[in-house]
Amino acid sequence: MPVCLDTRLQGTLMPCGHRLPRRMQGWLVDRDMGAGGRGEVVVAGVRDQEALSDRLIDPESQEKARVVVRHSLPVLWIMPLTDNPGRGNLTASVLPAVQLALDDLSRQQTPLRNYEINFHVIDSECNIAKGLKAYFDAICFGPKYLMIFGGVCPSVTSVIAESLQGWNLVQLSFAATTPVLDDEKKYPNFFRMVTSDNTVNQAVVKILQNYKWRRVGTLTQDVQRISEIRRDLTKQLSKADVMVAVTESLSTDPCINVKKLKDMDVTIIIGLFDENSASKVFCCAYSLNMFGGRYQWILPGGYQGSWWEEADSSNCASNNLLTAMEGYITVDFTHLSNRQIKGISGRTPEEYDETYNRELLQRGLVASKFHGFAYDGVWVMVKALTRVIESVRHRERYDIHRNFTVSSKEIGQMVLDSMKEICFEGVTGQVMFRNGERMGTIKLSQFQEGREVKIGQYNAEAEELELNHLIKFQGMQPPKDRAHSQRWDVSVPLYIILLSTTGLAMLMALFFLFFHIKHHNHWVMKKSSPSMNYLIILGTMLACTSVFLCGLDGSLVTDKVFVLLCPIRTYILSVGYTTTFGALFAKTWRVWTIVKYKEIIEKIIKDDQLWIIVGGMLLIDLCLLTCWQMVDPLRRTVEEFSQEEDSETSSSSSSLNRGRSLESLRTENQHLRRRITEIGDQLEDVAMQVLEEELSPPSPQGHEVRLRAQVCSEDVPRMNRELFDDINSPEHIQRRRSVQLPILHHAYMPAIGGMSASCSSLLRSPDVPSAQQRHMPPSHRVMVTGL
Repeated sequence: MPVCLDTRLQGTLMPCGHRLPRRMQGWLVDRDMGAGGRGEVVVAGVRDQEALSDRLIDPESQEKARVVVRHSLPVLWIMPLTDNPGRGNLTASVLPAVQLALDDLSRQQTPLRNYEINFHVIDSECNIAKGLKAYFDAICFGPKYLMIFGGVCPSVTSVIAESLQGWNLVQLSFAATTPVLDDEKKYPNFFRMVTSDNTVNQAVVKILQNYKWRRVGTLTQDVQRISEIRRDLTKQLSKADVMVAVTESLSTDPCINVKKLKDMDVTIIIGLFDENSASKVFCCAYSLNMFGGRYQWILPGGYQGSWWEEADSSNCASNNLLTAMEGYITVDFTHLSNRQIKGISGRTPEEYDETYNRELLQRGLVASKFHGFAYDGVWVMVKALTRVIESVRHRERYDIHRNFTVSSKEIGQMVLDSMKEICFEGVTGQVMFRNGERMGTIKLSQFQEGREVKIGQYNAEAEELELNHLIKFQGMQPPKDRAHSQRWDVSVPLYIILLSTTGLAMLMALFFLFFHIKHHNHWVMKKSSPSMNYLIILGTMLACTSVFLCGLDGSLVTDKVFVLLCPIRTYILSVGYTTTFGALFAKTWRVWTIVKYKEIIEKIIKDDQLWIIVGGMLLIDLCLLTCWQMVDPLRRTVEEFSQEEDSETSSSSSSLNRGRSLESLRTENQHLRRRITEIGDQLEDVAMQVLEEELSPPSPQGHEVRLRAQVCSEDVPRMNRELFDDINSPEHIQRRRSVQLPILHHAYMPAIGGMSASCSSLLRSPDVPSAQQRHMPPSHRVMVTGL
């Protein structure tokens, strides 16, 4: 059931259509207390209404006073009203911020002074089916909403946001951070106050690039929201040429996943998990000695307050937990602006925060990091709706028609255009949108001596990372991105030998070129196509030059130079080979032609024809190389190989671990085989019961046939019989087929048209009428696509 939030009733949630007390009904309907009255009283609250009621007892006051009630501007608020895992009751936490924004709005003289924003709250329950049903019910049976406010859960929000354009609605979310909603083409009518997790991932990549960390590992919690963040982070790391050595998802025992990171020699770890999982992970990190100067933990998203005091840390002592946590870096959006200036509401961020915390203390609620965005979100809606009202009034004033109407599509477009032009200073900073995204600031903090210290920030609009002097590392310098690594470089002695040999070959080519030029007037030289000889020598020298370039690796040149050399050496080697081969082919072709047509004296092939042959080959070669570079250019990659075990102890330990792993797989395999056999026995029993009931005559009372599935416990002697060695033996296969085929026959024949559902005795009892005989009430079927 949709819930109406009357903003004047101190955040009370009331069912839609609930009748308010008599003296409060003036909030929802216009009431003219006396035509021609001289006075005008604007109702601003419940207390004003009570005082006004006392004054209206006097008949003269009733004639002179006129109550002007503000018109309702309905806004649909979509939020989960129950606790959200990892975030608590978000709606209850941000409700004081919304109420505070409306109170501040009532004190200002705006074009909306004769209007009231009426929030109608529906519970999405973070469930697609329930959320969509509540949304469609509110749209179909509720008032004509101007905007949609809220939206947290990615699954529900993404589906609703995709349908906004069809309903001519605009949605403004203050808590949806999932990167899925970044697509402006797919969600053109969706805006959000909070910075996207995509921007948080950009800040993480900037930190890695700043400290030249090129190899990382990720440890994530297996939930939808975090999985979407991980996918976006993986894409950005790939674009930044940062290798993800291992990706682990938290299991029931986080220590297993943390140990895999250690075994893979991962020292820079990016963790995506909630507070409770974080405490368990750091306890495992302490037991595995994965802390200190050799390791760096980076936690995108961050946590609120002293989370380690409230999280479940029963796995280790609190001082051990703090020791493992020392030095971790959190990357999260800025909750409130650091600029203490008065914004559009007339409050500084500090003044707002004090008032908000005072309200929370009175109500006994826990703060949410989204409260500032909800507060500024109300002002965004006010600014947008104000522009729409002014635009409608302007059109009404200058419209030639007396009956002026505005369609829902026009109103929706006006709201959308107004949202794109929003720009003001709020308590969370500069509020403006770029393609529906809030361009905010990302805060970087580091855990130092039991508290989080701000160490810098990332400006999303300028894409700049700023770090201050407060950042500290456990060691003398930032940790390396791997504990034990050895790069395989080109052998310098071997490279020198090849260079020497290639140099001699190039000197010989230069000698032949000089000799050819000196004796170019000799008749032998003239008969041997000197131009082709020059091309052969030039091509040979280019091919030899590629040897110099191919031997330059990462130990001799920088990464940028190495990336540039990749296509250059390919071009040089290909062009050199094609030039040499083309010239030789052209000369050979001319000799073959002369020998074949030696009786025809007039058949003479000039050098111009040979140039055409070589030029055509070079043109084809260059076209192929250019297309290759454009479609799939060469790039630098780093190949990771497993570590060599030199000592006998390491080898024996590795063999022992492999033996244990093989033994665990065998045990699991036996368990699964046993389970399959048990399920096959249960299926056989059920099928036999079905066949017996079907063959037996119906009882005189005509009772309904019920199919019962008896699940035998482990203490039944039949279940303790000896298992077959091979569950895929011919005996097992034949028995399963004999049991399953009749069931599949009854199940699928109605679907393919071979048998009607009423013909199967398995689906109805003899005394129950068939589907054709029963009267079915009409139903409405709704197909929802794009989920």
